[in-house]
Amino acid sequence: MSWSRVTVSLLVFAAFVFMKGTAYSPVPGDIVLNELMVDPHAVSDADGEYIELYNNTQNDIDIQGWVLEDHGVDFHVIENGGPLVIGPGQYVVLARNADPGQNGGFTADYEYTGFVLQNTTDEVVLTNPQGMAVDSLVYSGDLGFPLVVGSSIELRNQLWENTMGVTWHEASLDYGDGDFGSPGSQNSTHEDFKWVAVDAAIPEMNVSPGDSLVVFIELFNPAWLDWTCDAYSFLVLPGGSPFWGNPLEGPVNLVMTAGRNLHVRRAYYIPEAAFAGVYKIFYGAREENGGDVLDYESVDFVVSTL
Repeated sequence: MSWSRVTVSLLVFAAFVFMKGTAYSPVPGDIVLNELMVDPHAVSDADGEYIELYNNTQNDIDIQGWVLEDHGVDFHVIENGGPLVIGPGQYVVLARNADPGQNGGFTADYEYTGFVLQNTTDEVVLTNPQGMAVDSLVYSGDLGFPLVVGSSIELRNQLWENTMGVTWHEASLDYGDGDFGSPGSQNSTHEDFKWVAVDAAIPEMNVSPGDSLVVFIELFNPAWLDWTCDAYSFLVLPGGSPFWGNPLEGPVNLVMTAGRNLHVRRAYYIPEAAFAGVYKIFYGAREENGGDVLDYESVDFVVSTL
């Protein structure tokens, strides 16, 4: 069988169109707003602000032509003069000033104009050329975001829903001229546990025998997916077991709804014969049916007979 040059050319063109048509198209959550330097201390805001993006996929993603904007007047089209590719599991740092000698001492991949991060509250929207918001958030101290002068805010895990203040933490690693952040690398406050996190607190650390210890426990699922887990708690005692039925509770099977918190208030009676000393209560969540620990937190309290 002989094919004409026209036929071969048409087949080559069709293959090219097909390959282009099957190129990966990002969806919301593929590129995430992973770190924001809202209010630098070592240099001015105009020099030190930056936005770090993270690629949550196994695909190269080119953000050339994407738009950085808020819900007001700030608007910037990313024009790199060529591709600005974020590789799988990699970071790109967008900065108001890309000069390390002026921006506080970090390396940036791109310098933008026309976009400002307000110190107390603002919106950040990242939109692809087709008009899809691939990621967006509203940050504010009133929403629980840990806004601290001289420290960036970092997403604690890139798989987590980043619209909640509880999924962010102030940076703990200093760089350059002394501000805190991790531009271009894994967040200094990165946490490896999976979908469910645990926090616990007690209003009063000291308790007397015969009184009750009050503990506030929060479990939250910061991801986009529901997660089923087992919750549990147990005691570490200084000498003996004044609490009957140790471990205290669990495992209790829970379905943690995506993006939701579960708040629990527990009161534990301290027996009259309890030994004096420092006690520790552990609260944790693990994969159901005895799987890996997802997260845990411990709180200390003191039983005093004085």
